Amino acid sequence: MKAVGFTALILTAFLFSCSRQPESEEQVLKETMLPLAQEFVRRNGLPYDGGFGTNSIKKYSVDFYDKKPGFNSNMALTNGYYFMFWGDGTNSEIMFFSAGTKTTYNLARASKAQIEAVKALSLRNKLNDKSALELAKHFFKLQGHKEEDFHPPEFGPNTWGEKGDPDYIQYPFYMAQWYRKDANVKDREKGIILPNVTITVSGITSNLVDYAKNIMAVGRDF
Repeated sequence: MKAVGFTALILTAFLFSCSRQPESEEQVLKETMLPLAQEFVRRNGLPYDGGFGTNSIKKYSVDFYDKKPGFNSNMALTNGYYFMFWGDGTNSEIMFFSAGTKTTYNLARASKAQIEAVKALSLRNKLNDKSALELAKHFFKLQGHKEEDFHPPEFGPNTWGEKGDPDYIQYPFYMAQWYRKDANVKDREKGIILPNVTITVSGITSNLVDYAKNIMAVGRDF
């Protein structure tokens, strides 16, 4: 697969609830964004101290909705982690995470040395299709999603070129994408963005490197 670009069960460990609209960006940061990010790091076993504080934040921004309660926000950490959040005035959650790991390479104009470096990186891959898919499913469930609520995942490694091509290279990163069961996957041909969850895992570290929950309500998958 070339690189491309909570369920109805609300788990309190994954979702932050508040009883009022926050009054400032700093309040959102300290009371919502920071606790959610800390818990996400711990829950997914990411190689970073889950007790990190504001001194680990490189930058952040918060945008409040004009005509309804809630906000969307983002936060970058000094180690390269990047989070996007959203809230509906009652609940808030992480909608996107990136570990800052480069998972694809454009080799169209790469030098021979650069191509060889990417090939060497690929040799560090510890996973195969079966073990990578199981790992992706593990992280999918850790976020509170249920496989029965989605179509079977579309899955494969990130690659340069197509298998069989003389310049084909398989990168040591795998992506799985689950479309919600009520979505008509054929609608993608019309340019319609469908509700989905995307997980990317590393074959080098066996860590979660990217997560995205798209076009679904805060705190649930339906």
